[in-house]
Amino acid sequence: MIKDEMMLHHHTDIQELIRFIDQKAGALLVIYGFIFTATIEFAKDLKFIDPFALKTGWDTIQSILLFALGFFLLATLIYQVYFVLFEVIKPRHAKKYTQEEVSVVYFEHTAKRSKEDFVTHYDTISEVEIRKEFLCQIYEISCILSQKSKKFNSILKYLFTTIIVLLIFIYLSKSV
Repeated sequence: MIKDEMMLHHHTDIQELIRFIDQKAGALLVIYGFIFTATIEFAKDLKFIDPFALKTGWDTIQSILLFALGFFLLATLIYQVYFVLFEVIKPRHAKKYTQEEVSVVYFEHTAKRSKEDFVTHYDTISEVEIRKEFLCQIYEISCILSQKSKKFNSILKYLFTTIIVLLIFIYLSKSV
């Protein structure tokens, strides 16, 4: 009985951690929205100029640097939003099941069967087999959590860089 309770507790904890990472990723999308808005707000007052027609070399360098920073900032923002949406938040499917395996606890296997077939399989399965399938499901969602966690951690590094580039962009846009 203690093993079963521990197994259920472990399964619930992993599912909660997956939801937590997805919520953090959603919060990141809000932050990216603010960064994107700030970039647009500071960029909309900029004028397109011919950098070679400017009077001083510093004006030319500043103008080219501002353009490059703005382009880099928008490109990295688009990449990061794409990464958050499609590499972190996007639902994952189990990868470790074989073609022959048909689990009663994995939603994709359940959905592929007819209702009668699922009920019959569930009624005939032993408790030992259910425990085994549940443990396999714990393994699968642990793999999903591990993937999401690694990808979320990598996107946090990009966030810091993006904020620094945004601050430099704002500073340069105010001085042009």
